[in-house]
Amino acid sequence: YIAELTMLDPECLQHLSSLQAAAILCLALHMRHISPWSNTLKKATGYSIHSFYSIMEKIFFLVAKAHVHDKWAITRKYRHIKHHSVALIELPATLPYTETDNDSTL
Repeated sequence: YIAELTMLDPECLQHLSSLQAAAILCLALHMRHISPWSNTLKKATGYSIHSFYSIMEKIFFLVAKAHVHDKWAITRKYRHIKHHSVALIELPATLPYTETDNDSTL
C-alpha cells in the first residue's frame, strides 16, 4: 500500500529504489508496532536509518495525506478485505526516531 502511494509522488521517485524500499519497510514495521529498524536489517541492507530518514519523513506525510483524502483510488483499494484492509491501519503520531536520536540500531 505504502509503496503504491509513493508511485503517485514524483518527489519520492527521485530517490534510489533501495532507499525508498528501506524507508517504506521501516515505516510499515513502525505502523505495526514492531521494532522498525533492527541491527539485522542494518546489516542486511547496509543502511542506517539516517540513510533514508528524510525519505521516510516524506512518505510518512504522504500516507497521512492519503488517510485524510480517502477518495484516492489506492486508499479505497487497500481498505478492502481482499487487501487485508491495510489502509485502515492507523498511522502513528510520530516517526520511529528523530534525526538526532543516538540509538544503537540507527
